Amino acid sequence: MKRVLLGLVLIAHGLAHSALGIASVDLAPLWVVTPFWLVAEIGFIGAGLGLIGVVPFRRYWEPLAIAAAIASICMFELFGQLALLGGLIVDVAIIAVGLRMGESQLLRRGKADATSAREHPTRHKVSSWCSVAF
Repeated sequence: MKRVLLGLVLIAHGLAHSALGIASVDLAPLWVVTPFWLVAEIGFIGAGLGLIGVVPFRRYWEPLAIAAAIASICMFELFGQLALLGGLIVDVAIIAVGLRMGESQLLRRGKADATSAREHPTRHKVSSWCSVAF
């Protein structure tokens, strides 16, 4: 039941990106808005369909949700309006909470493949500095 409910929320959130996309076209050139808009809208709809159980999307719902949330956050940062702040909160919730509610293969795989900083000290330093710079 949780999967279906979360899937419907993702589909509705993806369809709601039409409002942000239409409002953003007036603020920037179409070639800037369109990639973010497509990734966010199609990604959320695909992720929602995957959670509901549609076969081609079921296996890839998590990467779709993450890509869509990142594109949506970027789009809101570039073209956002205060009236659409609720969508930004939903994006952050999808990344922080939504993936933990599902069968998170990404989170399980990440824990199993994690290596300690002692095993790769140079990689740890470089990635730490990159994350601070970003």
